[in-house]
Amino acid sequence: MRKKVWYFDNIRLLLTIFVVMWHAANAYIGSGNWPVVEAQTSIIVYGIKTILDAITMPLFFYIAGFFALPSLKKRGAFVFMKAKIATILVPWILVLVFIIPVIEMIGKITRQTLDGGYFDVWIWQMRRMFDVYFGIISGGFYQRYMWFLSVLFTFFVFLGVAYRIRPHWFNTDTSYLLKNLFTKRSLLKLVATVVCVTSVPMLGVILSLMIFADSPEPEPFFSVFNLLQFQSSRFLIYLTYFLLGILTYRNKWIERGLLTHRTVWNIVFAITGIAYFSLTNIMVSFMPAEVFVNFS
Repeated sequence: MRKKVWYFDNIRLLLTIFVVMWHAANAYIGSGNWPVVEAQTSIIVYGIKTILDAITMPLFFYIAGFFALPSLKKRGAFVFMKAKIATILVPWILVLVFIIPVIEMIGKITRQTLDGGYFDVWIWQMRRMFDVYFGIISGGFYQRYMWFLSVLFTFFVFLGVAYRIRPHWFNTDTSYLLKNLFTKRSLLKLVATVVCVTSVPMLGVILSLMIFADSPEPEPFFSVFNLLQFQSSRFLIYLTYFLLGILTYRNKWIERGLLTHRTVWNIVFAITGIAYFSLTNIMVSFMPAEVFVNFS
């Protein structure tokens, strides 16, 4: 199997670069909660960020789901979760405790609101972190980049529990599946189904933009006791792609020719690309006009 999916490592590297670019772009689009904000914004940077926003995080969750199932089957639920605690939960805690206060300090320096040193900011941040809160984040503790690890770890926990309780859900007759390779028709049917399924959670993004149209943050983050934080408008999108990654491995879609038949994929990319940019125009119409005032 590894021979057939080795390129996922390259995709993850590329996605990591995209994440860095996406976050760097926030400084040039007038993002109010970003530590460093440039006075001169750029519509070009905003366009690049929009494209990266469409593919980066969903694909990260998809790949995570794809590799989670074989790891879970090989190690068992207990060892699997033990490994996730070491590789996700511990780094998440360390960054929240030591790195995020530095970012908050940089934000205060750039806005000339710093009162004290790092230790003062650290104390302030720790108090906010332990101020248990449930609801939309508005000036409270914000995990920043670490929201991804909190969501990913949550997905792994539920996956491990599900595997422990219902292992037969994740086991299939591999020999039978590999005899049923994808044809152009069957692949088009599968892809069309996936596109329809993944389009449904996108309605949450539009709904959020409509509800919070007058807010400086049209897609606010939601906090579950400061342990789990996520954009409520996108949570189902990430969950859907994580589950798709699991299904891809479970049903041997790649081995059965998921990535063959270029004609099918060219058609799908064209249709979904047009749909995405059309949807983006709709979403932009709900955003406050002042967001684009200084764009050049």
